[in-house]
Amino acid sequence: MTDATTANSPTNELSDDEVRKLLDWCREHAAEADALTTLNDMGPTLLRPSVAKDAIAVVNAILDELAKDAAPSAHVHAHMMILLSTLLDHRTQRDAVDAILLRWMRHPTSFGPARATPPELQKDGFVQRIADALGWGSLSLDADKDAIARLLSWVDTWAPKQKASAGRIVAMMRRNFPQGGEVWKLVRVEFNRDRERDKNHRGNDRGRDRDRDRRNNKERGPKAEATKPAEGAAAVEGAVVEGAAAVEGAAVSAEGVAAVAGATADGAKKKRRRRRRKRKPGDGTAANVAGAAGAEGAEGAADEGGDDGDDGDDGAEGDAPAASESAAPASESPAAAPEGTG
Repeated sequence: MTDATTANSPTNELSDDEVRKLLDWCREHAAEADALTTLNDMGPTLLRPSVAKDAIAVVNAILDELAKDAAPSAHVHAHMMILLSTLLDHRTQRDAVDAILLRWMRHPTSFGPARATPPELQKDGFVQRIADALGWGSLSLDADKDAIARLLSWVDTWAPKQKASAGRIVAMMRRNFPQGGEVWKLVRVEFNRDRERDKNHRGNDRGRDRDRDRRNNKERGPKAEATKPAEGAAAVEGAVVEGAAAVEGAAVSAEGVAAVAGATADGAKKKRRRRRRKRKPGDGTAANVAGAAGAEGAEGAADEGGDDGDDGDDGAEGDAPAASESAAPASESPAAAPEGTG
């Protein structure tokens, strides 16, 4: 191995010449596991457009050697996952990267549910490239069904968030390529209701929800509870005031009714008095006429008596026979009838 591989400088600070020397070494030792390790040590440096073609050529050389091994070691599988995850971000060698992915997919031991992968390497780009390859015809549901099934079984072991993101692409492929049948069911995703979410993820979700509620001022705190009694007291006080106002209004209304009733009664009395004063003797009935006449006679007699009284006792004595004479015919009239008949 060249001195460049043991340099203390970070790999992203390596010059293009130093990177090419490392790539040359990897090509010469493509059958060794250290070749994959050295490529992954360079990381994003492999994505430089200036060295992109050289990097792609080295990876294909390593795949040629891996095709000869029926059972690559776990070390090789892990480093192939890392390498492919890096190459998915390549912008200038898209077709070449897709061809590398399909070559590794078709290896009988690639991917599968037993290949544990850290969440940071679980990119939905793996599934998207499969969908693109199916659309372009470079991948077949008939000839490559086993390779697709291994990759989807591997996706099914992903963390819930990454798995849900990839599951949307799988759902799209199920609609566009229904001939896949049971293959699409290998990724078991229930969007928004993932049953396989563990307690740590649920706790993190609850924590994020609480943080969001605090930011939106939606979480109930002691202050909000302390204001409730005050609000209740204010409501009760308002109700009491409204009740008192209603009672007072009712009392005023009752007084108003009584006042109107009293005014009406007084008005009726006054009208009766006015009618009595306006009524004349000639306007009444026969009884009223007779009564009025008798009252006038009595009033005349009283006037005459008063005049005689001024003359002394002689006037009084002189009037007495007249009174008896005027009363006599009334007493004698019943006795006169028998004499006339006899």
